[in-house]
Amino acid sequence: MLGLVLLPDILKPALLIFSFLWMLNGAGQALIAIPSSTLLAEHTIEGERGRADAAHFALTHLFWLASYPAIGHASAKWGSPLTFTGAGLVCLIVTAVALLLGYGKREAHSH
Repeated sequence: MLGLVLLPDILKPALLIFSFLWMLNGAGQALIAIPSSTLLAEHTIEGERGRADAAHFALTHLFWLASYPAIGHASAKWGSPLTFTGAGLVCLIVTAVALLLGYGKREAHSH
């Protein structure tokens, strides 16, 4: 969803359309944040949840540390519409590769 809502940006949509797409982007981020927290809670024992949450927090922020400046520099060089569309394409490619490799498919196990 996040990748798809960024793609139309190359067309430089009107502010109202852009705002709607940005709202969808926010909804997509919520659809990622809420389930990831639930997954951490469901797949860790209570004594490890703090460490698992801290590791998740550190990893997400590490990637933000790299991606925010990269998007900023790309926007300055190529403009926001092209950069947002490119970021959307990267999101779609990463999703496709993850699906092809089968990430997220695990055998059921009991705790």
